Amino acid sequence: AEITTTQKTVPSVYALLERRHGYVFSEDQRLGTPLILIKAYMPVRHASNFAEELRYETQGQAFPLCSVHHFQTMMEGDMNNLYDDMYQLVSSIRTRKGLSPTIPPLATYL
Repeated sequence: AEITTTQKTVPSVYALLERRHGYVFSEDQRLGTPLILIKAYMPVRHASNFAEELRYETQGQAFPLCSVHHFQTMMEGDMNNLYDDMYQLVSSIRTRKGLSPTIPPLATYL
């Protein structure tokens, strides 16, 4: 995401990106203006309603431009551990699709 904002709303932008598991890789002052250009990466699964929340948090003083920059290998995890991030992600996807949140054993399909 590329976010153009004023100096006084930069902390709000950083806080929102942190809540959405994003990280800033560049911050530059626009020459001749009081604006700051923040470039950040944010996972797609955390990007829904980002623009609306950003405008709310900054009272309309920040303007995002979101695009897909790259793909990254998903996290590794233990699907048998109820508290693992991978288990939580797969369970939420299966629930959203109307499936049982637990993965059935292979014997179910043989």
